[in-house]
Amino acid sequence: MDVYGAILTDHQRNACGLYLDDDWSYAELAEHLGVTRAGAADLVKRGLAHIELMEQKLGHAKLLAEAQG
Repeated sequence: MDVYGAILTDHQRNACGLYLDDDWSYAELAEHLGVTRAGAADLVKRGLAHIELMEQKLGHAKLLAEAQG
């Protein structure tokens, strides 16, 4: 998220951040975002898949981790 979070939509970034950083469940996300539980899960999964695709193509997170030690 630190490297590729900016490429996500605001909605995806918010959902992924709450899911990963604050350990919210899909049910909690759904209530907070006003979507179904399945909608919340889909939002997070699409966001994380987009981040993974960008890392596979660009490798910035790996390069940053290597540079930091």
